[in-house]
Amino acid sequence: MSRLGLASFDKSAKDAKQFSDLSSSLNQSRFKELANQLEVFQAALLQFATEHRDEIRNSPEFRSKFINMCHTIGVDPLATSANTNQGGSFWASLLGRDINDYYFQLAVKVVEACRATKDKNGGLMSMSDIITYLGNSNITESDIKNAIDSLHPLGGFDIIEFGSKRKKMVRSVPMQLSNDQSTLLGICQNIGYLSKTIISDNLQWNNLRISSALEDLVSSGLVWIDLQATEPRYYLPMLF
Repeated sequence: MSRLGLASFDKSAKDAKQFSDLSSSLNQSRFKELANQLEVFQAALLQFATEHRDEIRNSPEFRSKFINMCHTIGVDPLATSANTNQGGSFWASLLGRDINDYYFQLAVKVVEACRATKDKNGGLMSMSDIITYLGNSNITESDIKNAIDSLHPLGGFDIIEFGSKRKKMVRSVPMQLSNDQSTLLGICQNIGYLSKTIISDNLQWNNLRISSALEDLVSSGLVWIDLQATEPRYYLPMLF
């Protein structure tokens, strides 16, 4: 290689290193700026929580908006923190331990409601039905979601949405719904029942695909089959 070629290669390598150093410096500066902004947001959130402590404790709507605001900036008000002497969450120490106890107790009640009605709804219960079952008008869907989220480490409970209105349901059966199953549950919720003819006419699925999805739903208890009609019909037990 000629001396000119080596000089050109050295210059290119030097330029590449300078560009890399500049890029790294800019990234570090941007990260530091974002971290500072996050600290400002968290400090403002702390001040807000201190000033509105009673409203957060006592108003379901206010509590829901506060928790959503926390999640937006990456703060989990229910998370455990080792920085507190009692081992509870930082936000619990600020707002009172009852905010954690509230969701724990609500989670227990949701589990009891799902188990008590499983034979009737197949392990799929709408949030509105849970609120009605518990008989507490102060409970919101957001409260139930936070309670269910606290059960994730245990497994077995989840929130799903299906149907044209994306209705939120609590699932207490240990199974993962396929896209086909979710689609059929949505149709069943909208028109009241399913049949192979209805599915074929609306979705243009072949018989094997229809039978497979329906059999899985029946075996899991999510739908009931009625053999009294001319053509078997499939119903969502939660609709009764």
